[in-house]
Amino acid sequence: MSDRVKSRGALNVLFPAFMVLALGIWGCSSTKQKKQEVAQAALPGSPEQLSEKPTELEPWAKTEKVSEEIVQEGDGLVIQFRNASNAVPESQVKVTDMIAQQLVEKPNMVAVIEGHSDNQGKEEYNQALSEKRAEAVREMLVTNYNIDVARLSVKGKGAAEPVADNATVEGRQQNRRVVVKIEEQQAVAE
Repeated sequence: MSDRVKSRGALNVLFPAFMVLALGIWGCSSTKQKKQEVAQAALPGSPEQLSEKPTELEPWAKTEKVSEEIVQEGDGLVIQFRNASNAVPESQVKVTDMIAQQLVEKPNMVAVIEGHSDNQGKEEYNQALSEKRAEAVREMLVTNYNIDVARLSVKGKGAAEPVADNATVEGRQQNRRVVVKIEEQQAVAE
């Protein structure tokens, strides 16, 4: 038997075995748990020590895609932004429409507008950019929907609260956002 036939036979045996292993680790219903088990097996220290450390993945769980255009984060709606931009993209108008509709229908409610950025660039730049993004959403709600500016508060969070991994292009895109939360207006203490 030639060496080429022998190597093909070995490949036919090894490839299915590799696929079973890969599917067992990455394709099962408890993917996150399996990935953590694999990661723990590869790292020094006991599983108890590793589980005490906070994980970066925890905040990611609070982001949920409601539809193709709309993402919800906790109690807020998310407006995505392009890299290094504070202009509200045309693709996000449906989200601002929903926010404005809620504010019009519920005049006793206010909006807390929180701007965020990815971690690319200097901290001061990201902080300023996140503030500008929040201000752009506020300006759009005031100008396009006649929402009283007194009902809209803005905050810039910079890159401090990522919802995805900044090490990937997709993660950075998810982190470039404004989150708008509609809340009851708090009475001002005199």
